[in-house]
Amino acid sequence: MNSKTVELIAEISTNHGGCLDLAKEFIWRFAETGADWVKFQHTRVAHLRPDDPQYAWFQRAEFSCDQFAELKAECERAGTRFLTTVYHVADVPEVQRLGLEAVKIGSGEAGDRALVTTTERAFKRVFISDGLAHPMGFLHERLGCVSRYPAPHGCVPGHFSACDGLVGWSDHCRGLESWGVASLRGARVIEKHVCLPQQARSPKCYEATVEEFKALRAFADDDPVAKYVGRWQWST
Repeated sequence: MNSKTVELIAEISTNHGGCLDLAKEFIWRFAETGADWVKFQHTRVAHLRPDDPQYAWFQRAEFSCDQFAELKAECERAGTRFLTTVYHVADVPEVQRLGLEAVKIGSGEAGDRALVTTTERAFKRVFISDGLAHPMGFLHERLGCVSRYPAPHGCVPGHFSACDGLVGWSDHCRGLESWGVASLRGARVIEKHVCLPQQARSPKCYEATVEEFKALRAFADDDPVAKYVGRWQWST
């Protein structure tokens, strides 16, 4: 498990399409890149309208609690940590039974006071994206984001600053540029959607490949202070 200053979250989303073996492949491939967390989504179609445009997809991609427990154990074997997004307050007890250290709340639910306060009581850490609503509650760790897929380059300066109480950045931009900018502006947590060539749906332009995620890990771990400050003060 990485103990780096910047925590990296590899967001698998539902790219596994409900295939447990593919989900485990994601875990191992991104654990090997240095991801501190591998994140899934605790979707439950019981909370969706039947005419929701993604109903069929989420129905296909839904894992049982036992399957999530199996994926959590797989994360531990791979040397990373399991994280999931919870969308409905009724699902918190089920997620809590997984024995997780942390959960994530997406920007669409950031204003759901019942969900936020319940998760804050149930888990040690709660990450919340603030792209669509100012998060309710007080104990969570806020991630700046722009809830567009893809989000435009150049949006980081206007939406992320550690001085605003944000701890990290949930990135929906193409490539690596926005990751790097957020890191240089003080982000201690960076979340990025990830992909594999064999995933259950076509990779998106805002999803990072294994090689791109490795590059982010290397950039986040680079310490210019250690390399440059004081280098000419050595004496015999």
